[in-house]
Amino acid sequence: KTFAGTLMYVAPEMLPAICDTSIKYKAPCDMWSVGVIAAEVAGVDIIKILANLKTTSVAARGADVEVIKACNSKNADVGYLVRKLLVKAPKKRLTAAQALKALEFERKRR
Repeated sequence: KTFAGTLMYVAPEMLPAICDTSIKYKAPCDMWSVGVIAAEVAGVDIIKILANLKTTSVAARGADVEVIKACNSKNADVGYLVRKLLVKAPKKRLTAAQALKALEFERKRR
């Protein structure tokens, strides 16, 4: 078994899997990656944020907080969704179904 993935997108719970292949991948990992991708689609320069923080992963050194701030300044709906997906605790991270419902609710609220 080997670790596969792009470090920039890796969920925080999977960072130790780089060295320990006994750590199991679970669905919330995908939702973290969706949050990073949503930020990129919104036009957030994630590479620049990571370079400024001298890190290679959104999951490290508070990069998630900076990405969320940048999203909020670009688009409120995307910022809301990214804030709900880039949650360090996997059990608190939205599922795909919850993310769709949350985004729909947030749009109706405005």
